[in-house]
Amino acid sequence: VSDMKNYLLKSCKFLVATSEADGISTGRSVITNGKHILDIDYDENLEKRYPEMYGTAFVIDCTNKIVMPGLVDAHTHLCNTHMNLARIFKVDYSDIENHMMTTVHWPYGWLTDESFYDISLASAINSLKHGTTTIANATIKPDIAARVMKDSGVRSVLAGQIASSFRLLSD
Repeated sequence: VSDMKNYLLKSCKFLVATSEADGISTGRSVITNGKHILDIDYDENLEKRYPEMYGTAFVIDCTNKIVMPGLVDAHTHLCNTHMNLARIFKVDYSDIENHMMTTVHWPYGWLTDESFYDISLASAINSLKHGTTTIANATIKPDIAARVMKDSGVRSVLAGQIASSFRLLSD
C-alpha cells in the first residue's frame, strides 16, 4: 500500500506466530492510516474505535487470503542479475578467481548506467513479487541502487560492494 489512503483489510487470515496450533489467526481485520497499520482486531471493535476512518476507508476483502509481514532478505546483490546471462560462458568453478572475473566483474564492464538500473529494478520488483519488502543490497553503484529502491518501493539498506575473494592479476 503505497499511497496515503486509509485502508481496511477485512476478514484476513494471518500467517504469524500465534498460540493457535496451526499458526494462522483468522477473522480479524487491519485498519491503516496511510502507510502505517493502526490496529488489528475484529471488525466490530475497529468500527467502534475508528468510526470516521472505518466508514471512509478503502475496503479490501481478504476472505480466504493470507496476510503476512513482508519478508526480509539480509544479503542481496540486485545488480548481479547479469550473472545469469554470463552463464553462457564455460566456467571452471574449481578456479574461483576465473569464475569471479568471468561471471561477475567482466560483465559489469558491459553495463551502462541505464542497463544497471534496469537490471536492478527488475530484481527489486521480483523481490516484491515474492513477498520480500526489505533488503540489504550490496552494490558497486549505490547512487543507482538508491534510485532503484526509491522507485520500486522496496525498503533497503545499501552497502558498498567489495571484492575480496580473489587476487588482482598484478599480485
